[in-house]
Amino acid sequence: MPSKTKRLRRIVEVAPAVIADSGVIKHRNHCIAATAVGIAVCERFGIEALPASVEVMAMNDEMLAWLESGLGIEDRPDEAWSVGVANENTHTAGWDGHLVVELPGLGFMDLNSGHMSRPLKNLFVRDGVFVPYELDGFESPPLVFRPDEDDGRRVKSAVMVYHRSSPGAVSEAWRTSPDWIRGTANLGNVVDQIVSLA
Repeated sequence: MPSKTKRLRRIVEVAPAVIADSGVIKHRNHCIAATAVGIAVCERFGIEALPASVEVMAMNDEMLAWLESGLGIEDRPDEAWSVGVANENTHTAGWDGHLVVELPGLGFMDLNSGHMSRPLKNLFVRDGVFVPYELDGFESPPLVFRPDEDDGRRVKSAVMVYHRSSPGAVSEAWRTSPDWIRGTANLGNVVDQIVSLA
């Protein structure tokens, strides 16, 4: 029987493609539904899993190099690029945050990380990531890491930055989303398929 960590890495390998291929989820930014699926899959394997609201940013190597250079904004090269979700805009219809699967004692997984990719900006993010570090409290420093698996493309990889959202109505607004309220009611086949492949 695989260890929990190996099982989680396998879930991350197969789940994003199964979710996308199912056709049940119609939009690219589906972190709430993907998290609900991820939690259901983990429960099937006896792995404790919880939803966690986070702020997330992905940046390409050019952006990282500029940030580390100490140069001013006027010297930022055009090819330096980042994209993120910060849970700050309260004027939008719906939720503007990001949801991941928290795995107490094991880390967390993001089954919708690929929506951060911007290929035209040399920013490629895997469709799912398992991070074997726990998200500390919202007052802790952000978790910065570079996904270590190569997806076969000969490009520079992304640097990911995750930070637990501070508690409040904005960071908890995902709970009122139809994707969360509906849960996995119409995603049973998706959960079954991921379990069979993982």
